[in-house]
Amino acid sequence: MKKNQKGFTLVELLAAIVILGILMLIAVPQILGLVENNKNKIYVNDAKKLIASAEYKMRAASDSIEKPDPGDCIAISLVYLDSDDFETTPNNGEYLKEASYVLVKANDTTGRLEYSASLIEKMDKGGYKGVELTTNEELLQSNATKHVRVF
Repeated sequence: MKKNQKGFTLVELLAAIVILGILMLIAVPQILGLVENNKNKIYVNDAKKLIASAEYKMRAASDSIEKPDPGDCIAISLVYLDSDDFETTPNNGEYLKEASYVLVKANDTTGRLEYSASLIEKMDKGGYKGVELTTNEELLQSNATKHVRVF
């Protein structure tokens, strides 16, 4: 009479481990890519917030901030804007207040103000990352994360 043995054979265990290893090789890079893409979207959203803050500042402080003449531009750094919204960064570092700014340009023909932003984070683990100088219109496009760079 045979004993009723329970359990897996060595071959079955090795096959299961190999299958799990293959799944990990496929899944881990995909997950890391999603995490990186989400961080890049945070940079873009923060750059949009920076522009919105500068637009508000231009309207609210119209007496203290002189609007540029047509064809000219001014820069408003994060130092002069409400930086409470920019305390949390994607890579646990801090946004550089002097290197992060909004460029406000008056259109040559219409005099309409056009806004561009540059937002740079000094990352916790070293290095710099952020949005290169990009117009508001480009930040509103679906592929805006292409403007996120490592500096």
